[in-house]
Amino acid sequence: MARRRSRRFSRPLVPGFWTLLAAALIIAGTLGWMWLGGKLLVVKPEALGKVLK
Repeated sequence: MARRRSRRFSRPLVPGFWTLLAAALIIAGTLGWMWLGGKLLVVKPEALGKVLK
């Protein structure tokens, strides 16, 4: 009778895939927050004119 091969010992198709995916998500999230913060912190000229009046 042939022995079944355990999935635990099978090699992944791409070595380090989950590590690379996690790193990419962290970098994308950080850049996304920086972009969003930059958009929210820009003072528009119309808003500045209303405050100075």
